[in-house]
Amino acid sequence: MSIPDRLWRVVKGQWALANEKAAQAEAQAEAYRELADALRQSPPVSVPAARTPSGVPPTVQNPASSAGIDPLDACYSLLQVSPGASLAQVDAAFAQRKAELRPEQYAAGTPERALQEGKLEALRAAYEKLRDALNPTETRFERLEF
Repeated sequence: MSIPDRLWRVVKGQWALANEKAAQAEAQAEAYRELADALRQSPPVSVPAARTPSGVPPTVQNPASSAGIDPLDACYSLLQVSPGASLAQVDAAFAQRKAELRPEQYAAGTPERALQEGKLEALRAAYEKLRDALNPTETRFERLEF
């Protein structure tokens, strides 16, 4: 086998690996976009205070919590903060994670950039969901009934 044939086989193998990697990155980016859409479309959730004045833990008025599932768990995990974090901690975690995900460092149209943009979109959706849940004064006018 000649050297050009060997080189061609190596190039074909590397090309196939690059195509596979690009397809995986595109699939992950699409999954992050779907997660962001799901977070934006889910109903608003309010986070109760840690303790009521009587010292008894409050109950959450959400059907998902009766099954032991916190609807904000995905948001907390995306921002890498512990459940029950304060708004200031969520803001700081969002700023830190946003600084880590910089899609502009990749060339336009590359799978890496699409993946980073998908992650950033999901991160923004999670932050908005937590911000709305943790800051009741921001959404209080939306809940007023006349």
